[in-house]
Amino acid sequence: MSKDELNARWVRTAAMQGALVWWIYGIAETAFSVGIPNVRLALSSVFPDLLPPGGVPRVVGTLQTAVLLLTYLAVGAALSALQAGLISLFRARRIRAAAPSILWSAVATLTLVAVFALNALAAGEALVVPAVILPFGLSILRLDLAWRPGSHARWMRLTHPLTVSVILVGSAFLMQPRPELGQALVYSLGIAYGFGVLLIAWATARSGWRRPQEGITRHQWPMVWGTVALFSFVAIAATLPQDPRQRPLRRPAASPRSGDQRPNVILITWDTVRADHLSLYSYGRDTTPFLRELGRENATIYTHAIATSNWTLPTLASIFTGQNPRSHAAHYYSRFLAALPIAEQFETLAEVLSREGYRTGGIVANTHVLVPAFGFDRGFSYYDYSTLPWPFVQEPRCYLLREAVRILATSLVPRKSQDSKYVTADEINEGARRFLESPSGNRQPFFLFLNYMDAHTPYVPPPPFADRFPGRDKQFRWARASKRSNETGRLLRPLAARELQHLTSQYDGAIAYLDDRLRRLFGTLRNLGLYDNSLIIVTADHGEAFGEAGLIGHGVSVYQHQIHVPLIVKFPSPAPGATVDILVSASDLFATVLDVVGAKHSQALAGRSLRHIQSKELRWICSESDWEPKDSCSLFDARPREVAVISGTMKVIYRRDGATEVYDLAADPTETRNLHTASQLPAEWAARLSEYLKSEATTQAGFRVPDPDTIRRLRALGYLN
Repeated sequence: MSKDELNARWVRTAAMQGALVWWIYGIAETAFSVGIPNVRLALSSVFPDLLPPGGVPRVVGTLQTAVLLLTYLAVGAALSALQAGLISLFRARRIRAAAPSILWSAVATLTLVAVFALNALAAGEALVVPAVILPFGLSILRLDLAWRPGSHARWMRLTHPLTVSVILVGSAFLMQPRPELGQALVYSLGIAYGFGVLLIAWATARSGWRRPQEGITRHQWPMVWGTVALFSFVAIAATLPQDPRQRPLRRPAASPRSGDQRPNVILITWDTVRADHLSLYSYGRDTTPFLRELGRENATIYTHAIATSNWTLPTLASIFTGQNPRSHAAHYYSRFLAALPIAEQFETLAEVLSREGYRTGGIVANTHVLVPAFGFDRGFSYYDYSTLPWPFVQEPRCYLLREAVRILATSLVPRKSQDSKYVTADEINEGARRFLESPSGNRQPFFLFLNYMDAHTPYVPPPPFADRFPGRDKQFRWARASKRSNETGRLLRPLAARELQHLTSQYDGAIAYLDDRLRRLFGTLRNLGLYDNSLIIVTADHGEAFGEAGLIGHGVSVYQHQIHVPLIVKFPSPAPGATVDILVSASDLFATVLDVVGAKHSQALAGRSLRHIQSKELRWICSESDWEPKDSCSLFDARPREVAVISGTMKVIYRRDGATEVYDLAADPTETRNLHTASQLPAEWAARLSEYLKSEATTQAGFRVPDPDTIRRLRALGYLN
């Protein structure tokens, strides 16, 4: 055989071994991603006190899994072939003496482990890097065995790429930061797991079931690739039932009533829209020209609407139940470092209206929170929380190599597509049109819930809205932007002027886009003859910070930029436009809907109908922040971190650490001057806080904590630490 033929065979063997090693890792990664949550669900039925039952299984995209496995095959083959080609240039006799299959499987495994460690470091997941220590040692041992393939047969099994991959991925899973356990215990679990896998591999080797010591022969490769194809099919098929969001939920609709003339109800929530960035509320940029027109024509504009919390889950649950977050229980719960669903004892708005004979439909863009795991589909005969528009935007565990593949995939598509994490307003409107035009709903009133995410990070309004307002920086990258601390929620460094200008220009452009698409939606309602006899509510779940008080994003405080939201209501009876300055809460919307449609409801509510709140009435409104910093995590403390109590123009913020802030919102709307000087506040304010905290739900024993991957998606959004 000529030298060139030997080199070609050398490179071919390396490529096949590399492809096989990386594919084995891909199978292990997929197995853990799909299997761990299901194992947890099984264990929760045996140990419910330690592992409360979860909500939904892990969602792993079928297309994503197929692309990942193909990518791993290609990357493994390319890297190993490149390494073999470079090494062949040296013609080292010592290297030529090694068993090729074992040598290149060892080199590929070493490369895989090194890339895994580098990816974890690059992703900011340094705490899982110790998971590579044992796999690295096993890879070195296998490399040494390449020159002694006929000896230490059991060591061949212990150092097999499958053993290494299972230890690598499993140890990393176990070594993820878990503040409730402590990192020392977490590392101990990871180490114990690794040696447990080695023990199983050792027992397997002793049983006599092992590969030929010389590795894979040329005649065995067809069988190997057949096995690869079979297991790839199984791995891809395993993700098929895990993807329910591809199919909207459909349930039997309520029976219509003859001659039913009750008004339709359309509830629209704009995620992450703060009130003071709407020109409707005198913002300097004309972000909402349509809402301004609507306010002049026939809508009621509420200027002092307060969200019940600073993030989606608690506020939307309050809108759906008429309860505050302490009662409906859908908030952060530090005992399990998780978030809880809506307490089952409370009927949701869709359940009440369905019982009253309404056709109910929901179309949502927030596929992280507004999901069945948290109870938001309850009562809907049609609920569409469709999958994300780009298959690689699901935030994986950043230390896994699939994150690197995601980055590679997103670099190959237009920036708009890779940044868009949610379906757009146009897609939500199209879903709404199909629901409204459905012939099944012609004989009964309907309740339609629409949720839009276009103003949420990463702020990617489509043209021409991306350039509607000055300040856009086309070179801006989130990876280089200022981050916030997980411990405090505050910026690690102040936003640069250019960063602030870009973020606000795109945020305002997204709001302008929403306003324009709202105009189109209302046009559809008018064309279908549904506008006049409809109660239409437009609001937001929370606001957004852009550097105020050193804060960025949301979910981190109860300042006005987090909880002051827009509220526009078009009542079904013809009425001129009006502006109302009374203090109202998101929890008032439930009672308002029931009042307008004449529905009955026996449960006590925290909110009241907007139609019956007097203009001079002094109200007390509460809002809470349940952000849980890592450095003060108390496993059994369910108190909110901050509570804002607002009455008239005065606002008091109580913090769990005892600090208090007082602001006069009329004189200081941006909350820059803390008026609190006394050691104690008037008794009435303290009493209001005590009353709010006493409303803690009494159903804690029966809750279901959503599965870890639902929680992980919330952490990817920055909601949970």
